Amino acid sequence: MSNETPFIMSNEKFKQGLDDGTIVILSDEEANRIRGEGKEEKKNDKEKVNIDVEHIKEVYNDFLKKTFTIWYDEEKAKVEQIPIIIDPTTQDYKTLKSDIDEAKFGEYTVNPETQGIDFENAKVFILPEVEQKALEGKELWEVAEFIKTKYGNTHHIPGIEYWKWISEQTDQSKISDKLKDGNYYFNFGSLVRNSDGHFNVPCESWSGSEWNRNGYWLDDRWSAGDRVVLLEK
Repeated sequence: MSNETPFIMSNEKFKQGLDDGTIVILSDEEANRIRGEGKEEKKNDKEKVNIDVEHIKEVYNDFLKKTFTIWYDEEKAKVEQIPIIIDPTTQDYKTLKSDIDEAKFGEYTVNPETQGIDFENAKVFILPEVEQKALEGKELWEVAEFIKTKYGNTHHIPGIEYWKWISEQTDQSKISDKLKDGNYYFNFGSLVRNSDGHFNVPCESWSGSEWNRNGYWLDDRWSAGDRVVLLEK
């Protein structure tokens, strides 16, 4: 608060000033702009990641095409890719398990919350062993429901963007050693519909020299070698 003595004028002069325009009443926003406040908010707005559909297509088109080429032949890999930008914690995975449509091959979901994260400095979180054991034998959709319920508000759920970053990384020192034990690490933040029309959960595993790019159906069983990748907020 300022210690300066306030300037006081009579009501008559104040009203006259309003009438002749020499006195202007500013909104809070206008006053803050004059003071220089709100600059940080504007700066943050400029740093927001573009997550509109067309931009997402540009970012992931080549990566998914190469992925489909690994899974299928080159002709199939030319399928049209259709991104759906959606918060994974709002998904009904039990319903999606039965959502099978070959005509929608190439459709995939994108978690808007995890676009633009600095993965090199992000803290990787792996489920505690007791939770991992409890999930063994369950279907992947059940694992997804568990994750969104328990960790959806406290952790980032990475998807295709993390899958891409790991798969294309040339400097392996940037990737957490936690992920290099040969297990399958699943990115439940995205689903990718395969040529049979099923939704796959993307995952990767380290072979010792390269990353293997895979995906498994929501009704596949969770095994002892499967792991969930989350990132601390």
